Amino acid sequence: MKHKDLLIIFNIFGIQHVEDIQIKQYINSLRSLFWHLDRYPQKDRVRVVVGGCLISDKCAEALVQTYPARLEVFKFPERYTCQIVTNKVALECEKRYKEEYGGYFYISSGLYFPKLENWNFFKRIDEHMANSKTGILQMQVNSDNGYHFLGFGPINWINEIDFKKDYVIPLGNCANFHAAIVHKRFRDFYGMPITDIHGLCGMESVLSYCCAAIGTNYILLGDSCLHHAARSDSGGASNLEGHAAIPCHFQLFGREKKDIASDSLAREVGIGYYPGNQAGNHVDWNGIILEHDLSKYDENYHALDTRNKEVAKKYFFSNKKELNYDKIHFEVIT
Repeated sequence: MKHKDLLIIFNIFGIQHVEDIQIKQYINSLRSLFWHLDRYPQKDRVRVVVGGCLISDKCAEALVQTYPARLEVFKFPERYTCQIVTNKVALECEKRYKEEYGGYFYISSGLYFPKLENWNFFKRIDEHMANSKTGILQMQVNSDNGYHFLGFGPINWINEIDFKKDYVIPLGNCANFHAAIVHKRFRDFYGMPITDIHGLCGMESVLSYCCAAIGTNYILLGDSCLHHAARSDSGGASNLEGHAAIPCHFQLFGREKKDIASDSLAREVGIGYYPGNQAGNHVDWNGIILEHDLSKYDENYHALDTRNKEVAKKYFFSNKKELNYDKIHFEVIT
């Protein structure tokens, strides 16, 4: 197996009514990404691919023709969440290219990387991923960021956090997951890079616990703000007839949210799920499912009980009986 530092997966979805505009947006977004990558001395140690769900051949071919030899498109004919697509693409890239990756960079559509000469974007990512305590390194975005879940309420976060500096996100807190690098430790232990449960924003709510379980930190990268055109894929999608909706609000693979709260081992190791006020957040539509026990974590928010990671794997990631990634169909457009 060859080693690459980073696998970048750019996620796109659906066909808008004015597809030419949509394709142009994707191209511009990728152009802003490659602008930074071209300024990174070790760019040959980074692979870029596209995970396209329910996209047209026209779209896939336009992307590979615009960036020949720079990317391939993994095209999915059935409807899946971006997290499932990312996991499948990551697993397939390992086999297709015979490569292992130090980290997996999840990027959702509608993101643009500002052209700042001295930003040293990939160099800073590389330095963070070399740190043995980094689990997830998340980028900042200028809209739809979910920063009211960072533990300071809907307003106070503006004055409480210095976004020019790295911020270690505490247990039970999160930010909306638009662009993030996940360390290979997740792939090695959990079997896939990203949690694929959802359950009405459950995906974000468990990230801090997934990191803590394997002794790593969930970090919001300082001075990394990307421009985000929120819901750039969802407006006017015209090709969904015949495709059942993925119920993101309820994607728990037949489980119930309350199951973890009734699990004696989960309570014993101190893991949490939708902790509400305990994490400094207002209780929202999720209610409070299971509050974490801070006495079961050290000062760095790392789990003290080694069994914590088994609980995280059981409840925050699917297993093969629930979702068999080997049976997810796709084709590669080159």
